[in-house]
Formats: sequence, C-alpha cells, structure tokens
Amino acid sequence: MRAGPVVLLADSQLLLNTSKGKLLSQWVKQCLMERVYEERERRALYLGAANGNIDDFYQMAVTICTGWNITSVTNGVVPEVFVEQSPDDFDLVILAGGDVGIGWQFLSQHTVRAWLEYFTQGEGLIIGISAGAIHLASTVEVNTITEREFLAFVSAHVAVHEEQLSWPTRQVWAGIASGSSRADMYCIPFGGGVAIKNGIHQPVGKGVDVFVGRL
Repeated sequence: MRAGPVVLLADSQLLLNTSKGKLLSQWVKQCLMERVYEERERRALYLGAANGNIDDFYQMAVTICTGWNITSVTNGVVPEVFVEQSPDDFDLVILAGGDVGIGWQFLSQHTVRAWLEYFTQGEGLIIGISAGAIHLASTVEVNTITEREFLAFVSAHVAVHEEQLSWPTRQVWAGIASGSSRADMYCIPFGGGVAIKNGIHQPVGKGVDVFVGRL
C-alpha cells in the first residue's frame, strides 16, 4: 500500500513544545505546503476514539493545528463524518492516544478505514500519537504472543513508551522474529518519534530505535 507522509509519536510533547518540537513542526509545515494546491482554508480531522473523545484533548489538537495555520479542525466522533466529508478537503489527520483496542473498534469500521486509506493514498499527512501511532502500523500483543495488524500504513510493528519496562513488546517480538516474523520493530520512547515520507525516516525528539525482522 502506498501511503502519504506519516508521523509516529510516543506522546504529544513534541507537538506542544516549540523548542523540542521545532524540527517536527518545520517538517509538518513543509508537508502541508506541498499538500495545498488551491486557495482554501487548511483543514484537519481529529480522531479521539481511543481516549473516549475527551473534549480537552480535542481542544489541545485545535491549539496544535493553529500553530500550523490550520483554521478548521473537525472532530470525528461518529462514522457519519466520514460519509459526509471528503478526504480531498482535508490536509491533516491526527489519531489520538489512549486505549488501542477501543480506538481500533472505531477505526476498523469500513467507512472510517476506507476514508483513511483514500486520504493517505492522496498524500495526506497523518500523525499518530501513542495508540494512534500503533494504529498506523501494527504491533505484537504481549499477552497472546501474536502479531496484530491495524492500518499498516507503516510496514512495522510499533511499541511506545515502554522504556521503563525494558520494552516487553520488543522482547516478545524478538522471539517471533527469530521464527516467522518479517516485520521490523519500532520502539519509540517518551518524547520520541519518527516522521516518514517517500521512504525517508526522520527521527524527531528522542527518536526511535529500529530493530530489523527476519529477512
């Protein structure tokens, strides 16, 4: 699947801190400049299903987008939004953090997933935060020792902010990777992330540790 630019973040601090997040902000602005071809307001879509659609986090997304000259942020709380709104009218999608399972119940609905796939194939920029970063890729479930694919816009398994626990997801992945897994493992610590465009990976903040799967 060909995907547009993607950002995977462990948390939102790089989006809120103007000094630590300067490189990421510049990268995002460049992507937005390349995305907008006609004269219209820039628009973003925020998906907060993973955190229960808490309004405070939506307001935080509005603040973040204001710094990128995005004047309209739609709150995608119901699937009907994805029927009534065209992906062509949006420049950015933000997938919030929270509970991976709860978030996926919403994102996996046909209308929502098809909308996101169309959006990214049109070179739209998607930012995934924590659970949102996992949703943009895939992961390894520690309890069941199985690989779990989500949107797979990034061809890798993702684990976020597990550094204090010595990355249990990576440890389980290592056992699988020695057998049948061919997917790489991205371990993103608090304050870290990676911006991906045209196959080029740009570490941001504290970056990301990449472990290569079985070839």
